[in-house]
Amino acid sequence: MNHARDICNGTNDGVVCPMRSLCLTQAMVNCERNGVWGGLGQHELGFMRKKYRHHPEKWQRVHSLLLAIADAKEKARD
Repeated sequence: MNHARDICNGTNDGVVCPMRSLCLTQAMVNCERNGVWGGLGQHELGFMRKKYRHHPEKWQRVHSLLLAIADAKEKARD
């Protein structure tokens, strides 16, 4: 799963997937529960689904915040 996140978020090559935001929207609309969507894993998507399912205007902002938190955790591990 980390490999998929790395591809989505451009961790290895510095190129963020251009479909990342649309991918997140697809996951939220269809209540995807497994895998990596928009660079987020199951736990982050579950959080977004619980709190923001009916507030699509907030998805991109929360998405950015969750990605920043995940990035900070990854850097702290290194």
